[in-house]
Amino acid sequence: SEMAKKFISMLLGDTQLHFDDGLLKLAEAKKLQDEQDSGEWESLPTSTSGPGEPPSQGSVEEKKKQLEDAENHARHLLNQTSKTIHFLAYVTLDCPGPFLAGIFVHRIAQMLKSFIVKLAGRNMGAFKVRNMDDLEFKPKELLEEVASVFVHLFQGSVAQPAPDQEQKQESVATMGGPASPFVTAMLTMGQYDTDVYRKALRILTSKYLPY
Repeated sequence: SEMAKKFISMLLGDTQLHFDDGLLKLAEAKKLQDEQDSGEWESLPTSTSGPGEPPSQGSVEEKKKQLEDAENHARHLLNQTSKTIHFLAYVTLDCPGPFLAGIFVHRIAQMLKSFIVKLAGRNMGAFKVRNMDDLEFKPKELLEEVASVFVHLFQGSVAQPAPDQEQKQESVATMGGPASPFVTAMLTMGQYDTDVYRKALRILTSKYLPY
């Protein structure tokens, strides 16, 4: 139905937006934490603002307020992201079909790729803040949920191939089985980076936490 399509479209869009904005706020918090840890704040003046007023510009209190705001925003956005990905992992286990239909298969392939690249790519250290638990951000658990969605869509895609898939893509998409619209979307849109996915697998199968 149109309502279901609008819901899926909004869900995918909001999930990507929350994740991207959350990581931006996390990177902002890390930058401020690094400044504080390096002693850079020690040379800043104290605020001259009165009670109830915002800290004066360039003061150490202003920096502390910026750090608090960045951490709070990151916590909220990434918490929402984790809840939504958990929902997607749950619903795609038994009902992957709606996410494999039409344009949605390309959108969710692109979204999952974005998550995996940011959680297992070369810039993953950019959000390694000192208080990950306080911010309720658990990147390895999030990566596990993303991988679950990935597996559920692959399995559902192979089990119920789209009728309009070109037969010439069969051997590429599923090594000889029925054409998989999800795998085809990953391949034709350039969403698959072997090195990143291998690194993600190492993170998921290792006891060592790289974050």
